[in-house]
Amino acid sequence: MSTIQHQAIIDHIPAFIAIHTASGELEIENRAAREYHGRSLAETKNWQMSDVVHRDDLPALTAAHQRAVTTGQPPEIELRLRRADGMYRWFHVRSVQSRDDGGRWYTVGTDIHDRKTAEEALRRSERFLLEVQRLSHTGGWRYDLSAGVVESSPEIQRAYAVQPGEDISRPPFWFERIHPDDRPRVQAEFERCLRDKTEYQASYRTVLPDGSIRYQHATGHPVSNDAGDLVEFVGASMDMTEHWLASTELERTAQAVRDLQIKMSRAAQIATVGELGASIAHEVNQPLAAVVANGHACLRWLAASPPNLPKAVEAAERIVKDGKDAGEVVRRVRALFKRAAAEQVPLDVNEVIWEVLRLLDGYQARKGVLLEVRLAGDLPLVIADRVQLQQLVLNVILNALEAMEPIRERMKQLSVLTRRGANDDLLIRIADNGIGLDDPDAAFEPFFTTKPEGMGLGLAICRSIVGAHGGRLAAERNAGFGTTFTVTLPVPSDGAP
Repeated sequence: MSTIQHQAIIDHIPAFIAIHTASGELEIENRAAREYHGRSLAETKNWQMSDVVHRDDLPALTAAHQRAVTTGQPPEIELRLRRADGMYRWFHVRSVQSRDDGGRWYTVGTDIHDRKTAEEALRRSERFLLEVQRLSHTGGWRYDLSAGVVESSPEIQRAYAVQPGEDISRPPFWFERIHPDDRPRVQAEFERCLRDKTEYQASYRTVLPDGSIRYQHATGHPVSNDAGDLVEFVGASMDMTEHWLASTELERTAQAVRDLQIKMSRAAQIATVGELGASIAHEVNQPLAAVVANGHACLRWLAASPPNLPKAVEAAERIVKDGKDAGEVVRRVRALFKRAAAEQVPLDVNEVIWEVLRLLDGYQARKGVLLEVRLAGDLPLVIADRVQLQQLVLNVILNALEAMEPIRERMKQLSVLTRRGANDDLLIRIADNGIGLDDPDAAFEPFFTTKPEGMGLGLAICRSIVGAHGGRLAAERNAGFGTTFTVTLPVPSDGAP
């Protein structure tokens, strides 16, 4: 076969073909190689390796040739070759030295750039997936029903603390890692999903080889063939230990906060006793003084000659009434400060406010405060605890009275009103023209106080009480003087009068 025929054959081979002498001089290069490099054979003969091979791949190429010379094995390498436009593409290059042809080197280069690019994209995707799984503590798994084999990702193996030598290709391994108290439930649910071809979902504890307990949440999706037969389950398992521990700690903390709020509420109730002492004594003294006066009158009518029985009976009836009034004062005070469980019942807010105002009867007058009360008459009932609602109104009113204590240059005014809100809820507004609050929102923070002797708990507890009733408590500084507190309470759907 002639040289021309040989050249024609190799020119039609899509791979790169090159023949070098034993000393490394290029003798033949096929058309595919020449067109790729964009040079004639004569031009290519003057090239150096560094003109064609990517500089990062030159050391590996040199090492491969040295190994070939030492071992006699054909060099084989993957490297990047420069194209005529300056771009580099990956090639698989293999060379063989002929012992019968003067030691010539026969080289074949196959373009593998698309394969390498796809492999690199796949590696990036795998790295991305593994990193996402690591960050989210989520591992993937697949169960092949026909082979009975389980495949699992590195993250799920880490979560289950797989040890060297353990057979993780079968379902028993994974079920045996589940806590004995949870295992029957989880295994029964998985078998049911296999039988019914339905989505699988389960939360459970695992017991690791070191005895530690972790919390897992697993999901699975059934995959069927064209005939409708279940062939595999594909799923994921998320390590929920940190989430569960955080939730448990949050619940424990929330319970501690609730307990503290109860204690603070009790402390705030006790703290108001001293402030109410004068008002309570005044209100109790009024009916007791009337009892004494009517008692003397009754005795005088009975001592008259003849005794005036009608007048004596009238005086005795007034004694009974005054005694009941005194008892009612005591009852209201005891109800306000007794330690009892909250009891939410339908309540008339106006009635609760009047009870508090009666408890404060004369207190604001002694402080030189003009009281304005405007209570709407068409209000629905709310579901609330009477004692807590009394405490709320009483605390806000006392704060308002204290805010007006330093005022000397203007008339002190306190207004209490109720009305329906824009969303059919119920509003209670208590406004004063006192010194006002510089930061109304901060006033509700625990231990924030503007009083030298204050504990800073009253308004925080008030907001807690309103929040427990599904409402809102807000404060805003008035345009002129003082502050307005607004209590918004929800109204049940059947609460309309």
